[in-house]
Amino acid sequence: MKYYATGKQIVYPPDYKTKVMFLRKSQEWIDRKIAEGILESAYSFTAGGGFLVFNVESHEELIKHLIDFPMYCLSEFKVEPMVSFNQNAEIIINEFKKLGVYHDGWARTRVYHVAYTPELKEICLFFWGCNIECRGCYCKRRVYSPMLKDFLGKHVEEPSGIAPAPEKFLTIDELLAILDQYEFTSVVFEGQEAAMDPELPNIARLLHERYKSHNLLLTNGIELPDLSHIDRVEVGIKAVTDELNIDYTGVSNKPVLDNLRKLVQSGKNTFVESVYIPGYIEVDEIERIAEFIAGVKKDMLFVILPYFKAGDNPWRRPTTEEMEKAAEAARKHLKNVFFFRGNEELKYEVFSAFPEGAGGASYEPNLNALLSSVGMK
Repeated sequence: MKYYATGKQIVYPPDYKTKVMFLRKSQEWIDRKIAEGILESAYSFTAGGGFLVFNVESHEELIKHLIDFPMYCLSEFKVEPMVSFNQNAEIIINEFKKLGVYHDGWARTRVYHVAYTPELKEICLFFWGCNIECRGCYCKRRVYSPMLKDFLGKHVEEPSGIAPAPEKFLTIDELLAILDQYEFTSVVFEGQEAAMDPELPNIARLLHERYKSHNLLLTNGIELPDLSHIDRVEVGIKAVTDELNIDYTGVSNKPVLDNLRKLVQSGKNTFVESVYIPGYIEVDEIERIAEFIAGVKKDMLFVILPYFKAGDNPWRRPTTEEMEKAAEAARKHLKNVFFFRGNEELKYEVFSAFPEGAGGASYEPNLNALLSSVGMK
């Protein structure tokens, strides 16, 4: 059973030496309880408030361990069982807000992977969680960037099972600490569905203010977040034939098509991406998508991607000739059509900034960026 305890710190008498002594005693107690396996984690005992997560069998056992805690450091102290340990971050935020000591950087994002391309000065943030169930979702096969060294050339192979879900998600403070180490000018929000993260608008704002980056959001278009700090949007249209879209994703495409119109009407820089799946989302459907786009904005960019096998599906990847035919069909309605043949070679190496070592390679952060991040440059 997990229990949590919260409190707002006070020190009396409020002189510096006494405060340091009380905080040291608190930290010694925390370290000891963690070593004993009684305390799961502790948060922010130097920022005006404390939050402890205990791993005990009962409320009585928890109280027994709390008896020797330096409680003169805390006021408004309370103990409650956790409804679910997965709600840890949400409970922490709510309790700290009540105590008036909350800091935005403690918020837990849905970012689980950060990829970096030095030559392009590009950061890719991968978000977990989606509001549709695409049968051909590539995250079923690979949750980390497919451009990392360990996966090069393997995208054409048969998939082997379902990729495990990520285990670690970054707080805003943790994310910024990682980004501070790199020089970049553009950020891509991708992964599953970045728009589902409630912290996305805040992350985009911080990226603009802190790094002056160009922010690109990749989205399925079902729901649009606050786009004030998003510079460009790529909307993934799976199909315009609604029956086909429902079969592929489980939901109607009406919100997607409506939101594409709204994006164009708002003046947001927007383009569309679709995946060509031979025998399923065929050339005629790609042409229908292009025709729809042309009705929204004639000069919009349309990117056609080849399907690569993921999940338990019967479909095959298209040939280069088939990709060319799909592009030809789209060009009947649009002039600005770009497509991948599926045999392109990676021009620039991509590294994992987080988790460290994911994909078989890490990148040594730029020294100048490191010095700047600590105010030494």
